[in-house]
Amino acid sequence: MNRTEKKELIEGLNKSIAGSSIVLVAHYKGLTVAEITDLRVKIRNIGAGFKVTKNKLTQLALAGTQFEQISAMFVGPTAIAYSSDPVAIAKVLSEFAKANEKLVMLGGAFGGQPFFAAGHGDDAGLDHFGDAELGEHGDEGVDLALLASELDDHGV
Repeated sequence: MNRTEKKELIEGLNKSIAGSSIVLVAHYKGLTVAEITDLRVKIRNIGAGFKVTKNKLTQLALAGTQFEQISAMFVGPTAIAYSSDPVAIAKVLSEFAKANEKLVMLGGAFGGQPFFAAGHGDDAGLDHFGDAELGEHGDEGVDLALLASELDDHGV
């Protein structure tokens, strides 16, 4: 990928992220190309996005958005999911993660408020979404079903 292509990717991803209300970060190590493609299709069907990119490029794309504070989560084989419908994206990812335990949700941000799975992020061990407890999930990541429920309960 040359500089021009990198710049276009960063700008496009920045625009998509900036127009979203939620961004989720996941480790996908061990998923096959077919499994990732299946997830992309499911996410695209709800009008959201899912990208596997180089961490540095994603961090640059986060700059200047309300999600900039989750840049530190991009370590290792990460993917980013983003949507203007936080409940729908959480439900799709939750269903997929139930059938594919190799997809591990590290956390994300909603409305400028970051949340992390235990051991990930700047506040490692403190899992929160506003005042909502997301539970200690360690290597299993954020409980997306609980996140979707919390978002529903808050009228999102």
